[in-house]
Amino acid sequence: MSIRRRDAAIQERRRLLIERSYTKKLRREFARMSQQVQEDYEAGGEGRAIIGMDEHRDNLQAILGELYWTSLQSAVNYLNEKFGKRFNRRIEAKADSVFDDDAELGSMSATSRLMAFFRSQALKFATTIAATSKETVKRSISALVEEGAGEGEIAKQIRGKVDGLSVARSRAIARTETLMAVNSSQYDVVQDMELPPFKNEWNASLDGRTREDHRAADGQLRDPGQHFSIGGEQMLYPGDRSGGPAQVINCRCVLTQVFDDDED
Repeated sequence: MSIRRRDAAIQERRRLLIERSYTKKLRREFARMSQQVQEDYEAGGEGRAIIGMDEHRDNLQAILGELYWTSLQSAVNYLNEKFGKRFNRRIEAKADSVFDDDAELGSMSATSRLMAFFRSQALKFATTIAATSKETVKRSISALVEEGAGEGEIAKQIRGKVDGLSVARSRAIARTETLMAVNSSQYDVVQDMELPPFKNEWNASLDGRTREDHRAADGQLRDPGQHFSIGGEQMLYPGDRSGGPAQVINCRCVLTQVFDDDED
């Protein structure tokens, strides 16, 4: 196996371990939320069920914040293992440096900037996910009312409808957010390392589920700061939100760095 493919395989394993762990955590949160919705609906109807979902947003924010932090640590560990001894340069990610609101982003290290970014992302995305959950609950209740279901039946069915959607949803969220966090961390942190000239490489997971745009992009090399061309979209790394949902959601591609001596 070439050095380049080996590095891509290492990255894929790191990403997959995080994805699986947080898929389970998200799945448990969606299950908890659906049970709470049932109990709250039985106790006070739709209004109480919707209000009770504020806890869902807070829990999602905590899970996503932890996912991003774990992904950053994974990227830092990978870069230290690959480059630490070779170039005598080690990097750190410290939780206690997360997010001094008065700090100027330009004066922060890459890890501190990333943690500040991830904190804002956790709040933003948790709010979006929770809002979608609320709309799902509202639509499900309305549909059951139109079908003539009684209060008790609605309470039982609403839990099943909401919970039934959460398996694939948990996996998609964990995969997409882990990919973004790992690759963006690696892309940014490596800029703080004292390395000889290198190029960034896009590595696709080549199997039957790989979208054609990503299959075509496999092996693309770009200088730091230069965008990859992915199906007409310009992206700095796999998971870069600039690519839009069609190129980001459920993506499994990874970013690696290539040097002149990294030949087959």
